[in-house]
Amino acid sequence: MGGAVLAAGDGRMSSQSPDFMQALRARAEAALKGESVQSMPSVAQPAPEKLEQALHDLQVHQIELEMQNQELRRTQAALDISNAHYFDFYDLAPVGYITVDEVGLIQHANLTTAMLLGYDRRRLIHQPIQSLIAPQDQDIYYLLSKQSAKTPQTQSCELRMRKHDGIHLWVNVSAISVPGSDQNGAPVLRMVVSDMSRQIREQLAREDSLRQHALELQALSRRVLEVQETERRRMAIELHDELGQSLTAIKINLQSHARFKHLSQDDLNAENLRIVEDAVQHVRQLAMALRPPMLDDLGLSPALRWMAEQHAERSNLVVDVHSARLAHRLEADIETACFRIAQEALTNIARHAQATRVTITLDVEDDSLLLWIQDDGCGFDVAHMRARALAGGSVGVLGMQERAELIGGKLVIESAPNHGSTVRLRCPLRTRTDVP
Repeated sequence: MGGAVLAAGDGRMSSQSPDFMQALRARAEAALKGESVQSMPSVAQPAPEKLEQALHDLQVHQIELEMQNQELRRTQAALDISNAHYFDFYDLAPVGYITVDEVGLIQHANLTTAMLLGYDRRRLIHQPIQSLIAPQDQDIYYLLSKQSAKTPQTQSCELRMRKHDGIHLWVNVSAISVPGSDQNGAPVLRMVVSDMSRQIREQLAREDSLRQHALELQALSRRVLEVQETERRRMAIELHDELGQSLTAIKINLQSHARFKHLSQDDLNAENLRIVEDAVQHVRQLAMALRPPMLDDLGLSPALRWMAEQHAERSNLVVDVHSARLAHRLEADIETACFRIAQEALTNIARHAQATRVTITLDVEDDSLLLWIQDDGCGFDVAHMRARALAGGSVGVLGMQERAELIGGKLVIESAPNHGSTVRLRCPLRTRTDVP
């Protein structure tokens, strides 16, 4: 408001004069303190047109203030949204964010970092980053920080960080040096920390599985060579003792007609025929032991029944075979694998189980073929058996598992002392539509 200044000697002050403003402030302060307020010097009354202009100016100024207020509220709302986004993107990120200054002190860390390491975030701030690195990986972090300072490109490494409870956590760290980013304009190191504990556990499990499999293959290969030599030795003995003796007897009979004049030619021929028949029968038994012809000619079910009969004749076992009816013959590799697995299981039962009854079940479930061999024998400790097999004591079970894996199947052995044992094979059901 612009008040008129009265002529000198009027005795009144202008409302715009410095003296008036000072007096007004003095009265206001006195009123605030509860002091008695002296009367203001008389103020010159402005002209009506000036009052109207001053009122207009005040109204315009009030509208401007309201518009500024609205703009400030919009800016505050936008800032609140931005802060919320920052919280979502930074604090709730799926990876940890750490900012380290040039002397290695943590300047910033998001909530994910605090959760990964099990710390209150406030305790991480200004803590040396090296105190969170496992002692054996300090050199890895040192090289990472030095390499990041030399190049603007992101550097990565894998190391172990120490959690609040002392447990080491495998993490992947990606770091980049950002110049002039701290309060003093010095460079900082910004790091992204990703939890790798699950990947490391899976990798270690895979490596352990590969080592275990390699040991099994080594034991199996050694056992295969031993079995081959044993089988060759057995066949050599059988050929020498049985066929050799039979052929020698025939030769002697042919050469000794003069020595056995009391025998007629028909008697000698009959004796030779008997010897030849025994030799032929023995050759058949050798061939059957190597691979039963009915497995190729008739299929898996008849071969299992024949094998059950053979074992029942040689031992006191009662072997029952229950087989589902298949519309088509199984593929050759599946028939062979199933037969050999059942054969090995029956051999082990006859040698070690002290069982009286064995049940072989061949069934179909959805797209899978199931083979069960169950006995009522003394049972055994499965873990001890596997350890013994890996040590080279007996790898029959390893061979069974290997055959199951070769046809895409899975072999499970269940047993306990005094509770018998069960061998379960589940493999894909693949049939030959060209063979009934």
